[in-house]
Amino acid sequence: MLNKPEDKACEVIDEKLITNLKHAERLRQSILKKAFSGRLVEQEKNYNTMRNT
Repeated sequence: MLNKPEDKACEVIDEKLITNLKHAERLRQSILKKAFSGRLVEQEKNYNTMRNT
C-alpha cells in the first residue's frame, strides 16, 4: 500500500515510463517498416538507371 507521497510519485513515474517505452517501440517499428518499404525518404527518380551505369 502507498503510504508516502514519494511512493505515489514513484508509481506515477513508473506508469509514464512504461507508457513512453511502449510508444517508443511502436515508433521504432513504424520507422523501420517505412525504411524497409522505401517510404522513409523521397526516392530518386532515376535510381535504377543510375545504378546500372
